[in-house]
Amino acid sequence: MNKKEIENLLRRYLADNVSAEEKAVVENWYISQFTNMNFSNKEEKQAYLRMKQNIQKRIVEQPVVSMYPKLKKLMAIAAILLVIIGSYWVYTIQNPKTKLAPITAKNDLASPQSSKAVITLADGTKLPIDSLSNGTLAVQNNISIVKNKNGEIVYSNTTSTNTNTETYNTLYNPRGSKMVALTLNDGTKVWLNSESSLKYPVAFAGNYRQVEITGEAYFEVEHNKQHPFKVKLPNGFIIEDIGTAFNINTYTDEPFSKATLIEGKVDIYNSSTPNQSTISLIPGYQASFTGASLENIKVKNVEDEIEEVTAWKNGLFHFENADIKTILRQFARWYDLDISYAGEIKNKKFFAIIHKNSSLNEVIKALQASSYEFELKGKELTVRNK
Repeated sequence: MNKKEIENLLRRYLADNVSAEEKAVVENWYISQFTNMNFSNKEEKQAYLRMKQNIQKRIVEQPVVSMYPKLKKLMAIAAILLVIIGSYWVYTIQNPKTKLAPITAKNDLASPQSSKAVITLADGTKLPIDSLSNGTLAVQNNISIVKNKNGEIVYSNTTSTNTNTETYNTLYNPRGSKMVALTLNDGTKVWLNSESSLKYPVAFAGNYRQVEITGEAYFEVEHNKQHPFKVKLPNGFIIEDIGTAFNINTYTDEPFSKATLIEGKVDIYNSSTPNQSTISLIPGYQASFTGASLENIKVKNVEDEIEEVTAWKNGLFHFENADIKTILRQFARWYDLDISYAGEIKNKKFFAIIHKNSSLNEVIKALQASSYEFELKGKELTVRNK
């Protein structure tokens, strides 16, 4: 069979749409990969056995896991690039026996070990979150800013007095920084990814609650029908909640901005024309857009991609059918890298789940084993075809 026929067979297998004969072919091929593997040293064999044990454990304990709803079909693991708990092996459709080649680099980059996030108060005072002890960091307009034992930031009233004016703070989380979690004064929870910012009132006042973001954030909104919650995007769009959990990605180096609804309902409209056209999302749907016109918005069902969209919040890189540039954009924000490409780069697609606590060398190993070579100098990563 050629590559296209193999890919079609694997997809049908995962969808339970194969004959008994086809099922036997796929499963026998999978088994052969785990029984005919050669190891160059004891460490490689031990790593392989750990990976196999982890796979089997996941199947027993978690019949529904993040990569495929039916991971009991172990062929899914052999058909994708899989990275699990420090063991790195590549199985590609074209060459299922590809073994990882070692990567040599003079200086490895560890994953971020702390948050570099900073809160800028209304008077310009800066609060570097990780360098401050737990407890009350500041008080503004009778609102305490507290860092709890989990390192999360919580805004809470110190008195029952309500304010009629809004004083703004900004939370900025730079590249090379761990995710930061924030609870706003109304109880809404926000998780902010690296290279992202959130501007918000210390306490909400007026008829609606509005914040502004750049980069990527996940919201769990405390619903209040009388005071709608709105998120303003850099392009002027407004995401308005109706009892909602959603993810927003507005990175400027991505082809599109994306709003993905997890729970509830949201309306999307342009802030300059709030009384005109509106696009509504229901759970499992995603709006992607460029520019500031509703005509440029495309809505699609992404129910099968929700875990990929929210993986960053759960400490994972998760890629499904992603090209090398898409993957490296995420790596650049996480490891604070500058990426350059030497010549035309192959447009190869990957499926991967990678723990974000891995070092750069560890995650690059999996990609280097296929079609690319990497050179790391300081924080500049150069990519070229093999």
